[in-house]
Amino acid sequence: MYENHFNNNFEFDIEYRIQKKDGTWIWLHDKAMEQIKGKKERFSYDVFMDVTKQKKVEQELKEKEEQISQFFHETPVPLLEFDFSEVKIRIDHLKKFLKGKNVNSYLKKHPEEFLELIRQVRFVQGNYYFSEKLGKEINQTEGKKRLREVMERNGYKVVKLMVIALLEGKRTLDASVEE
Repeated sequence: MYENHFNNNFEFDIEYRIQKKDGTWIWLHDKAMEQIKGKKERFSYDVFMDVTKQKKVEQELKEKEEQISQFFHETPVPLLEFDFSEVKIRIDHLKKFLKGKNVNSYLKKHPEEFLELIRQVRFVQGNYYFSEKLGKEINQTEGKKRLREVMERNGYKVVKLMVIALLEGKRTLDASVEE
C-alpha cells in the first residue's frame, strides 16, 4: 500500500484492525497524503487514529437497531412507521414565513395548509401483524394504498394529532393533545 502510495501519487483513507503486543485488537483510521517539496523531494503525511471506541458504538447501535426492528415486526399489535421529516421542514418554512406569528392560528385560518401538512406524512412500513390484517404478503405500493384507504375512512385522526403535536414542539403524542 505504501509502495503504491509513493510510486503512483496514491492517497488513501482506510480503517483496519491490528493486534497490539498484549493481544488485544484495535481499529485504526489511517489517512495518507503525498506532498511534493521542490522538484524531487517527496514525502507523506500519514495520520493514524484509534477508532476502537467509535467502532464499538457503531456495533452497539447496529445491534440495537436490529433489536428494535425485530420488536417492531414481531409485536402482535399492528404498528406503523411514518416519516414526518417533510412535515417538519414545511413547519419550519411556515415559521419563517410567519415571522414569529402563531403557526397554529395561521393553520386554523388556512385549513388547506393544514391538509397539505398531513399530505406530507409518508408511510414507511407496517409490521408483520399489520400486513396480516391487510392481507398476506402485500407489497409496499399495495400496503400504502390500503393504508391510505384506512386513514381516509378514519379522517386522518391519528396523523392529524401527530402533526399537531409536532406544531406544538412535542416529541411524543400524549393524551393532552386535543383535536
